[in-house]
Amino acid sequence: MNLVFFNSNQKEFPEITSSEEQWLIDRNGQKLFDTWLGSGTLILGHEKASEIKIDMLPHGVEFDDALKSLFAKLVDFEIGGIGFQTSGSSAVTRATRLARSITNRNKIAVVGGFWHGSDGDLLFKEQKLNVSTGIPQSYQDETQWFPCLEEFFAIKNLDRYAGVLIEPYQGSNPNLSMLKDITNHNREKLREHGVLLLCDEVITGFRERYGSCNSSRGVNPDIVIFGKTAALGFPIGIVLVDQEAIKELTELPFWGGTSSASPTQIHYLKKSFSKLIDLDYSTIEKNLLSLHKILNDCVQNAGFVIKSGCLFSRILKADKKNDSRAFVSDDKKYKILQRKLKKLGFFIGNNALVFPSIYHPPNLE
Repeated sequence: MNLVFFNSNQKEFPEITSSEEQWLIDRNGQKLFDTWLGSGTLILGHEKASEIKIDMLPHGVEFDDALKSLFAKLVDFEIGGIGFQTSGSSAVTRATRLARSITNRNKIAVVGGFWHGSDGDLLFKEQKLNVSTGIPQSYQDETQWFPCLEEFFAIKNLDRYAGVLIEPYQGSNPNLSMLKDITNHNREKLREHGVLLLCDEVITGFRERYGSCNSSRGVNPDIVIFGKTAALGFPIGIVLVDQEAIKELTELPFWGGTSSASPTQIHYLKKSFSKLIDLDYSTIEKNLLSLHKILNDCVQNAGFVIKSGCLFSRILKADKKNDSRAFVSDDKKYKILQRKLKKLGFFIGNNALVFPSIYHPPNLE
């Protein structure tokens, strides 16, 4: 039977048979350093198969004081509301619905053209240019794209907007940062117009510190969204709302979710947080720089460049404008580069993302 896989990453692993710590092992027994680590979600490396124990209904798991304390360290604001989802995409959608409920406004501004998941009302770039087929135009009627905050502030009727959605660093082009736009002046302008600031930390969270990378820079968002990185790759989405933002909310928006806030999710989240909070981020940074040093010559000689930010990187074509959708996976030269890097002992996925193996740093000197 000839099947068409709708999940593109199914093509990534025809030769990978097992994994351990920072290594992938192919069918020939070659150990490959995993720069991909599940698109960076498995930031503590792969567990040994014998150590993976899944208890679908762990006994005695609850949102206890220890977990509340770990949650309190995720953001700089006092958490007034929390919601669990099974993916980062659905968490972003939940955050926008909360923003609309809090403000009684309909429109959401997406600033910077960054990736915010696969839901139809966010899957576009520039002015209503769809990234995918199958998205009705009506999905985007209440969502508007802006290249920067200055252009957002230049429009009239800002009081129609419930929130501005940003990603601190762009996942598919990590040298591009939105943080320079979130000045104290611009933050105050958002407050003056009653527009909430939503920070999508699905990719960037836990990269530079435990929790929210942007909060350490004084951005002070109203809503922060985390994804499966918070649970070391286990399916989860988390929405955290500032107590100040939620205090006027009189009715919560409806949201279902079969496995959201399940005992298993909470169990893995608590396990993950206890590991993540002890990470040595100086080691993470050193590890990524070591990766660059090794990979840079190979990449440049093949006509590509490495762009970095927030402790992860991406390989992009050197001779073209590097934007948020500049994927190279179908480029014949990139396929050749992939094979060359594999011979050197590195696995880099079709999305060309380069994440360091953090918890089990290899000897890359």
